[in-house]
Amino acid sequence: MKLWAFAAAAAAIVAPETASAAVTYTFATTEPFAGGPLEFTVNTDTFVGEEWIQRAALKNASTAIQRVRFESTCPNGGGTSACDQVSIVASTGFGSTLVYRYFNDGAFAEAGSYQSKNTSTVAALTVSRSLALAVPEPGTWVTMVLGFGLIGFGLRRRTILRFT
Repeated sequence: MKLWAFAAAAAAIVAPETASAAVTYTFATTEPFAGGPLEFTVNTDTFVGEEWIQRAALKNASTAIQRVRFESTCPNGGGTSACDQVSIVASTGFGSTLVYRYFNDGAFAEAGSYQSKNTSTVAALTVSRSLALAVPEPGTWVTMVLGFGLIGFGLRRRTILRFT
Protein backbone atom coordinates (compact mmCIF):
# COMPACT_ATOMS: atom_id res chain seq x y z
CA MET A 1 0.00 0.00 0.00
CA LYS A 2 2.91 2.33 0.73
CA LEU A 3 4.21 1.78 -2.78
CA TRP A 4 0.79 2.66 -4.22
CA ALA A 5 0.70 5.95 -2.27
CA PHE A 6 4.25 6.78 -3.37
CA ALA A 7 3.40 6.12 -7.02
CA ALA A 8 0.29 8.31 -6.81
CA ALA A 9 2.30 11.13 -5.22
CA ALA A 10 5.02 10.87 -7.88
CA ALA A 11 2.44 11.04 -10.68
CA ALA A 12 0.78 14.07 -9.06
CA ILE A 13 4.05 16.01 -9.22
CA VAL A 14 3.65 16.39 -12.96
CA ALA A 15 1.65 19.62 -13.28
CA PRO A 16 -0.35 20.58 -16.37
CA GLU A 17 1.51 22.80 -18.84
CA THR A 18 0.89 26.51 -18.61
CA ALA A 19 0.37 28.63 -21.70
CA SER A 20 2.04 31.97 -22.20
CA ALA A 21 0.82 34.65 -24.54
CA ALA A 22 2.96 35.94 -27.37
CA VAL A 23 2.23 39.19 -29.21
CA THR A 24 3.44 39.94 -32.75
CA TYR A 25 3.53 43.46 -34.22
CA THR A 26 3.91 43.84 -38.00
CA PHE A 27 4.42 47.37 -39.33
CA ALA A 28 4.76 48.76 -42.87
CA THR A 29 4.90 52.30 -44.27
CA THR A 30 6.67 54.33 -46.94
CA GLU A 31 8.87 57.24 -45.94
CA PRO A 32 10.43 59.33 -48.71
CA PHE A 33 13.01 60.89 -46.37
CA ALA A 34 14.19 57.43 -45.21
CA GLY A 35 14.65 56.07 -48.70
CA GLY A 36 11.33 54.32 -49.21
CA PRO A 37 9.57 51.45 -47.45
CA LEU A 38 10.02 50.87 -43.72
CA GLU A 39 8.87 47.48 -42.51
CA PHE A 40 9.49 45.32 -39.46
CA THR A 41 8.05 42.60 -37.26
CA VAL A 42 8.65 42.31 -33.54
CA ASN A 43 7.63 39.49 -31.19
CA THR A 44 7.11 40.16 -27.49
CA ASP A 45 5.87 38.16 -24.51
CA THR A 46 3.28 40.83 -23.65
CA PHE A 47 1.95 43.99 -25.23
CA VAL A 48 4.70 46.56 -25.82
CA GLY A 49 5.67 49.23 -23.35
CA GLU A 50 7.36 52.60 -23.78
CA GLU A 51 10.93 51.37 -24.36
CA TRP A 52 13.09 51.54 -27.48
CA ILE A 53 13.40 48.25 -29.39
CA GLN A 54 16.80 47.90 -31.02
CA ARG A 55 17.28 46.57 -34.57
CA ALA A 56 18.64 43.22 -33.31
CA ALA A 57 15.23 42.42 -31.77
CA LEU A 58 13.34 43.21 -35.01
CA LYS A 59 12.59 40.62 -37.68
CA ASN A 60 12.27 41.33 -41.40
CA ALA A 61 13.35 44.92 -40.76
CA SER A 62 14.13 47.27 -43.63
CA THR A 63 17.85 48.00 -43.83
CA ALA A 64 17.35 51.67 -42.95
CA ILE A 65 15.71 50.97 -39.55
CA GLN A 66 17.99 51.44 -36.54
CA ARG A 67 15.45 51.26 -33.67
CA VAL A 68 11.72 51.53 -32.99
CA ARG A 69 9.57 52.80 -30.13
CA PHE A 70 5.89 52.21 -29.41
CA GLU A 71 4.36 55.06 -27.38
CA SER A 72 0.87 54.98 -25.93
CA THR A 73 0.71 58.78 -26.13
CA CYS A 74 1.33 61.14 -29.02
CA PRO A 75 3.92 63.64 -27.77
CA ASN A 76 4.86 64.74 -31.31
CA GLY A 77 1.46 65.25 -32.85
CA GLY A 78 -1.55 63.15 -33.65
CA GLY A 79 -4.08 65.94 -33.45
CA THR A 80 -6.22 66.72 -30.43
CA SER A 81 -7.46 63.17 -29.77
CA ALA A 82 -5.56 60.52 -27.82
CA CYS A 83 -3.55 58.15 -29.98
CA ASP A 84 -0.71 55.63 -30.10
CA GLN A 85 2.53 56.49 -31.88
CA VAL A 86 5.25 54.45 -33.59
CA SER A 87 8.60 56.27 -33.69
CA ILE A 88 11.27 54.91 -36.04
CA VAL A 89 14.88 56.01 -36.25
CA ALA A 90 16.06 55.32 -39.79
CA SER A 91 19.39 55.94 -41.46
CA THR A 92 19.46 57.93 -44.67
CA GLY A 93 22.16 59.10 -47.02
CA PHE A 94 22.32 62.31 -44.99
CA GLY A 95 22.37 60.81 -41.46
CA SER A 96 19.38 59.71 -39.41
CA THR A 97 15.74 60.71 -39.55
CA LEU A 98 12.92 60.20 -37.06
CA VAL A 99 9.66 58.94 -38.55
CA TYR A 100 6.34 59.14 -36.68
CA ARG A 101 3.12 57.28 -37.48
CA TYR A 102 -0.06 57.67 -35.43
CA PHE A 103 -2.75 55.06 -34.74
CA ASN A 104 -6.02 55.01 -32.84
CA ASP A 105 -5.72 55.06 -29.08
CA GLY A 106 -5.33 51.53 -27.68
CA ALA A 107 -4.07 49.99 -30.94
CA PHE A 108 -0.92 48.62 -29.29
CA ALA A 109 -2.85 46.81 -26.54
CA GLU A 110 -5.43 44.93 -28.60
CA ALA A 111 -5.15 42.43 -31.45
CA GLY A 112 -6.30 43.76 -34.82
CA SER A 113 -5.31 45.57 -38.02
CA TYR A 114 -4.87 49.34 -37.92
CA GLN A 115 -4.27 52.13 -40.44
CA SER A 116 -2.39 55.31 -39.55
CA LYS A 117 -4.26 58.52 -38.93
CA ASN A 118 -3.43 62.24 -39.22
CA THR A 119 -0.73 61.72 -41.83
CA SER A 120 -0.59 61.83 -45.60
CA THR A 121 1.56 58.68 -45.75
CA VAL A 122 -0.33 55.49 -44.97
CA ALA A 123 1.06 53.01 -42.46
CA ALA A 124 -0.34 49.60 -41.56
CA LEU A 125 0.01 47.91 -38.19
CA THR A 126 -1.14 44.38 -37.43
CA VAL A 127 -1.20 43.19 -33.83
CA SER A 128 -1.74 39.47 -33.35
CA ARG A 129 -1.77 37.37 -30.22
CA SER A 130 -1.11 33.66 -29.96
CA LEU A 131 -0.76 31.15 -27.18
CA ALA A 132 2.54 29.33 -26.93
CA LEU A 133 2.59 26.18 -24.84
CA ALA A 134 5.54 25.75 -22.57
CA VAL A 135 7.79 22.80 -23.40
CA PRO A 136 8.32 20.46 -20.45
CA GLU A 137 11.87 20.04 -19.22
CA PRO A 138 13.55 16.60 -19.28
CA GLY A 139 13.20 16.30 -15.50
CA THR A 140 9.42 16.63 -15.85
CA TRP A 141 9.33 13.80 -18.39
CA VAL A 142 11.48 11.56 -16.15
CA THR A 143 9.22 12.21 -13.17
CA MET A 144 6.12 11.45 -15.21
CA VAL A 145 7.51 8.20 -16.63
CA LEU A 146 8.70 7.07 -13.19
CA GLY A 147 5.31 7.91 -11.71
CA PHE A 148 3.45 5.86 -14.32
CA GLY A 149 5.96 3.02 -13.88
CA LEU A 150 5.43 2.98 -10.13
CA ILE A 151 1.66 3.01 -10.56
CA GLY A 152 1.91 0.05 -12.96
CA PHE A 153 4.27 -1.76 -10.60
CA GLY A 154 1.90 -1.14 -7.68
CA LEU A 155 -1.09 -2.43 -9.63
CA ARG A 156 0.77 -5.54 -10.72
CA ARG A 157 2.04 -6.37 -7.20
CA ARG A 158 -1.35 -5.86 -5.59
CA THR A 159 -2.48 -8.84 -3.63
CA ILE A 160 -5.94 -10.15 -4.16
CA LEU A 161 -7.80 -11.30 -1.09
CA ARG A 162 -9.98 -14.36 -1.61
CA PHE A 163 -12.57 -15.51 0.83
CA THR A 164 -13.51 -19.14 0.87
